Amino acid sequence: MTMKVFIVKCAPIRLGFSLLKQETIMKIKNAVVLVTGSNRGIGKALVEALIEAGVRKIYASARNITALNFDGGNTEVVPLQLD
Repeated sequence: MTMKVFIVKCAPIRLGFSLLKQETIMKIKNAVVLVTGSNRGIGKALVEALIEAGVRKIYASARNITALNFDGGNTEVVPLQLD
């Protein structure tokens, strides 16, 4: 079994475009992903987009994991406290 792991680092900045589109080059369905800065901004939006895209597991990191609140559906969202 081959497992692909994608690591995505997000800074707290605002951009006015969709993070993940249907024509995304990476095949992320059923992937395991690590997202930093998951409690706000791009990191939070990316976690929500990855859930919609059907990733299998998301390691969502933040300084304050009590601020993480995601309805993962079929995606397992694992909070990680980093700093």
